[in-house]
Amino acid sequence: MSENKSISIAISTKDRRNDLNRLLDSLGNLDYPKDMIEVVVVEEGDSPRTIGGVKYIFIPRLGKGYGYSRNLAVRQCSNDLIALEWPDGSNSVVTVM
Repeated sequence: MSENKSISIAISTKDRRNDLNRLLDSLGNLDYPKDMIEVVVVEEGDSPRTIGGVKYIFIPRLGKGYGYSRNLAVRQCSNDLIALEWPDGSNSVVTVM
């Protein structure tokens, strides 16, 4: 039997609060030890908010794009195994590094 590893999930978002809420709800339902999951959210927008249970970083609208905010999210991750959430319109793709 393999041993579970701690994982960080890096999320970069802008103007997708409803999508983010659905994603966070989905992550909360994962069949994985909650103490082994770190969720890092970098949100670019007009006003910060409070999101419980995640490491939340708000950045004002800088217009630097998803690459900038994804890199910021990855730098905030504390685990060696990192999953990146990639928005592609109506769906998200998760890549594990």
